[in-house]
Amino acid sequence: MEVNMVKKITPNWLWVILVLTLTAVACICSAPFNQFRADPTGMQIEPRATDGSISGRYHYSGSAGREIVHFSVNADGLATFKTENAPETETLVVKSTHDDAPAHLIWQGIELNGLGALTSAEHEVLDNLFTSDLAHGLAMIPLDIACEGEDVIDHKQVASLLFPLQIQFKYLISERAYFAGQIAELSQCHYQLGVEKETGKNPPVILMSSASPIPVVFGFFPFDEVGALEVVSNSIGVQMSQFDKTTLLSFPLNPPALTFPGINRFGPEPIQNEWGPCDAKCRGACGPDCIQTNCNREIVNRCEKDQLGENTGEFSMIYIYDCGIHPACIKHDQCYDDCNSRWGCESWAAAVCMHAGVFDPTAPTMMWLSAYNSCDLITVKEEESSHVLSWVAGFGPFTQRQIYEYHDEDIRYFEDTARCPLPDRAVEIKPDVMTDKEDEPEQVTTPSLVWIRQGEPIINRNNQPLRRDYGDDPRRQDAFTQWSVSEGQIDSRHRYHEDDVVWYDVSFTCVFSKPPPILIPSETYELTATFSHSAIITEYSYQGIGEQFEFSVSPGSGGALYRPDVVDVLAYYPWSDWFDGTTTDTWVLDVPYSINLGDSFELYASFWNCPPCDVAWTYVAGYAE
Repeated sequence: MEVNMVKKITPNWLWVILVLTLTAVACICSAPFNQFRADPTGMQIEPRATDGSISGRYHYSGSAGREIVHFSVNADGLATFKTENAPETETLVVKSTHDDAPAHLIWQGIELNGLGALTSAEHEVLDNLFTSDLAHGLAMIPLDIACEGEDVIDHKQVASLLFPLQIQFKYLISERAYFAGQIAELSQCHYQLGVEKETGKNPPVILMSSASPIPVVFGFFPFDEVGALEVVSNSIGVQMSQFDKTTLLSFPLNPPALTFPGINRFGPEPIQNEWGPCDAKCRGACGPDCIQTNCNREIVNRCEKDQLGENTGEFSMIYIYDCGIHPACIKHDQCYDDCNSRWGCESWAAAVCMHAGVFDPTAPTMMWLSAYNSCDLITVKEEESSHVLSWVAGFGPFTQRQIYEYHDEDIRYFEDTARCPLPDRAVEIKPDVMTDKEDEPEQVTTPSLVWIRQGEPIINRNNQPLRRDYGDDPRRQDAFTQWSVSEGQIDSRHRYHEDDVVWYDVSFTCVFSKPPPILIPSETYELTATFSHSAIITEYSYQGIGEQFEFSVSPGSGGALYRPDVVDVLAYYPWSDWFDGTTTDTWVLDVPYSINLGDSFELYASFWNCPPCDVAWTYVAGYAE
């Protein structure tokens, strides 16, 4: 069971503007993952033109109604973005690095590049851009197009489309890991942030992970270290707004990367519970963290062993990753970890330390003097370019395989001698043979504690409204989302009606298992859910219309629910490009095994991001009659 934790932050006023903007464009439909989802959403890409240019549009619900962002990028990296029906003066133009001229964007007649600090006038222009109806498209277009494959769009073109979002990350966002997680969850591509999901897409050429949250196309980072917005802290891992040249000079030039406990113990034995800075995992594996294209994941339930290989009486859930490694990947990961340790998690300075100066003449002054090279630049200088690009995507060549193991945060080292008997209890002791049956002692059976379901389930625990309307706009009087929730079934209906046109009217039904009245500790039970739908769609095939169902258990109960070898939710988006047609799936319930009389836990069935769509069953430990 994986837990996606979102930390509470105290945003600065620019972050507030950003959140309000994205919230304004979010649809009320039950979209995946969070409130920023602009739904219905979808990107349509035109076939590549003979000159190599790419064009398309991204469609979503915005503050002015149904927003469509048109975009294009030519073979040289000249990109444009414009909302439909907007005047040409409201076109955003992006020019990639060319002839030693840095990449830059032009908005409302003002040119902005990624070098240096902003003037007050430039800051105002940037604020206007990211509070406009272009803002959501500027985030989602590059993130969604990044997994389309090189036959659709090349790396340089993706880098040009990404440049405005990177500008936003540098000058307007300080809580970069949080924001990266939010937009990554909205994308049709899978990034190494949050819950793992199956998309059926290519690995994205944009790199984002917990330890490196600023989105980057490898080799394209046209930014320097000056003027970035940061949260400065005096705690371990100080975040700084720019490189301190004096501090940098005090370090050895390109010193050996920091070595974390056990990181060099590669070999046949698993590397257990070892993390780099900033929640980095699978250190030394090629590609970001435990990327799916490289690492095979397995979830196992295991009895813990002592040094003699005997049960300790403790039980854990383990995530096992079998990954390909290479000395170049090990060195590159150590360099990234070094940058985060020196400059701070999610800081812009750490990103410059990792990425600057490969294909863009915009690296810090020390890099111009070849006194300090970024991690990516070191790798490009030392290794074959074809190998580097393959490693970035999580492919080989590998020199060997390495096993990494991580204990589940909630289910680890639980005492459970019933499931994991101690050695002296595992030995069968035979009673003496008694020749006179009348002399046999009377057998006394002690009843065992079980989990007993209590009465009827609680439905819509927080009494949330079962219908949401689009507001008082007379054009949308019949536009709404509504839900119906009962034990064993959740129904939803999403209807959008504007200017006498029904854009869509979609109904979803999810039928799911009712859990047994009695659960035996340490036993496993299967629970299923099945989706179906009916629909009227008159305009587009809306990729974002759909629902996500999951079973879950109350935190800290010692129980677990998971779908073997895949993510923990059943995502049903019939019009999405990555939808594989799955309508039914099964969860395995590991019943809590540490039990005392009167203990309790809850089992939940729910739709993601739908406040009224939850059913809760309560179980209490007792003796079955």
